[in-house]
Amino acid sequence: MATVKQAFEFYRKALRDGKGDMKTGHPYIAEEEERKRQDNAPDEQGRRKTRIAWDACDADSYTEWQVERGRWMGRAHKNPTVCTDAQILALRRYKLEEIDALIQTLGEARAKIEAAKAEASGVPRAVIPAWQEAK
Repeated sequence: MATVKQAFEFYRKALRDGKGDMKTGHPYIAEEEERKRQDNAPDEQGRRKTRIAWDACDADSYTEWQVERGRWMGRAHKNPTVCTDAQILALRRYKLEEIDALIQTLGEARAKIEAAKAEASGVPRAVIPAWQEAK
């Protein structure tokens, strides 16, 4: 994700390139939007958000999440509020160091899986040769 400085330079270049009247996505400050989601202040009608959504970016992760959510929903007698609150309590049990260890372990495991897939496909992984000074 671009910083504000990088976005400013991008838009400044777009203006120089004559693209000033073209449409663009809604600019926002990610950290401010995250804080707003955490605060969840009421809107003009006094409503607060209740829907949780994110992109898993991976079909298998999406499937695993839905299976696990179904397991939790079953134990919560199909009550989404109880299910969500129970999941929050379970997630809070992890210390930051434990979260870091989980993420590192997942990263290592995924790297091994990707290497095995590449090896099984018969396509060799790209190797960047060592730099040698021209003679």
